[in-house]
Amino acid sequence: MPRGKGRAPGTATDAQKAAMAKGRATRAAALAARKKGPKATKSRHQMLLDGELGVDELDDQELENFRGRDIDGEFKGRIRPIPASIRNKIRQRLINKMQAGFESFLPRAQALLEEIAESSEQDSARVKAIDLLLQRGAGKVPDRMVLVDEDPWDTILNDVLQNDGLESEEYNRLKSGLADLASRGEDPESF
Repeated sequence: MPRGKGRAPGTATDAQKAAMAKGRATRAAALAARKKGPKATKSRHQMLLDGELGVDELDDQELENFRGRDIDGEFKGRIRPIPASIRNKIRQRLINKMQAGFESFLPRAQALLEEIAESSEQDSARVKAIDLLLQRGAGKVPDRMVLVDEDPWDTILNDVLQNDGLESEEYNRLKSGLADLASRGEDPESF
C-alpha cells in the first residue's frame, strides 16, 4: 500500500520495521568496530616471526601447534616455518608447563601411594607402592656397585705395559717411581 493512503503517518509494516531494526543494528556494529580500532592486518604467527609477539604471550593451543593464530583466530592454511630459536623457546615453555603440572600432582600421587600401601588387599600392590614411596623419599638403591681394590697406577701401568712388553723389573721400577711422586704430592705431569 502506498504511503499516505489508508495508513496513518509514521506507521510501518512488520517487514519495514524489521528492515529498519536490521539497519540500525548494522550501523551500531560498524560504529562499535570503528571505536575498537582498525582490523588486525597481521596474524599472530607473523607477529611471532617479526618479534612483535613473545613466546610467553602465546596461548596453550598456539604452544601445542607450534604456531600463532591466523588473522581470524584459526589454525588453517600454510604458514611460514618458525626459526629454530623460537621453536626451542616454545619447546622449553611446554616442558616448564609440563614440569609444573607434574610438581603440582606429586602430593596427590604420594597420598594415593600411601593409601594403596595401607589399604590394598593385594600384597604385590602394597609392596610396589611402599617401594615407590621409599625410592622417592630415601633415594633408589643402586642396581650394582663397583668396588675397586686395585691401585689406580697398577691399572694404568698394566694397560700401558701390556703392549710394550717390558720386563717385570722395569714395571716395578716405574711403579715405585710413580708411588714416590704420589707420596710427595708432586704432579707427574710436571716432569
